[in-house]
Amino acid sequence: MVKKKKEWYQEGWVIAIFVVIGLAIIWGYLGTSNESNYLEEQGYEVLEFGSYELSGEKTAYTDMKSLGNRRSQVMTGLISLYSSYPEVDEYSVSVIEESKGCHYFIDGIILKPYLLGLTDDNVAIDSNKIKETLNYMYWEVFAKLEYEKRMKGGDYNFNLAGSYERLTETGIDTGILSSIIYHQIDDPNACE
Repeated sequence: MVKKKKEWYQEGWVIAIFVVIGLAIIWGYLGTSNESNYLEEQGYEVLEFGSYELSGEKTAYTDMKSLGNRRSQVMTGLISLYSSYPEVDEYSVSVIEESKGCHYFIDGIILKPYLLGLTDDNVAIDSNKIKETLNYMYWEVFAKLEYEKRMKGGDYNFNLAGSYERLTETGIDTGILSSIIYHQIDDPNACE
């Protein structure tokens, strides 16, 4: 009986290698976050996407290379993080450029009701908790300053002054939350 020599692709070890490579590719795709994949589908290069806990505080984060409109990129990152991690305390988006990194931190107490309020007019907003956040305190200082400039007839930031006036008339609503979030995104001190 003459034994026929197997082709290289019929060898057991070759088949095993292809199976392992195939499983690694499938696991790599399925093992990454769908939201991270969503960001990549939108054209962003995602360097990291995940969450961690430190001293009892949970943070969701993403690091992306800079691409296009900063406001849109950061908001898309925040929405993706919230979709994957709705119950964390803080959301962090870092946009990395060649010569600098820009880091944005939004408290979950502000982001959650803002995003939910986009589709639900009756979303509960805990004004007292919001007022305790650093995001709110930082925003309030600048918004009040811009409002005072407007009252004195000087040059002022229309959005901040108007938001502060709205705050004094109606309290915290999704419009105020939006102003707080975009004030953080527009902050030139976010970049190092």
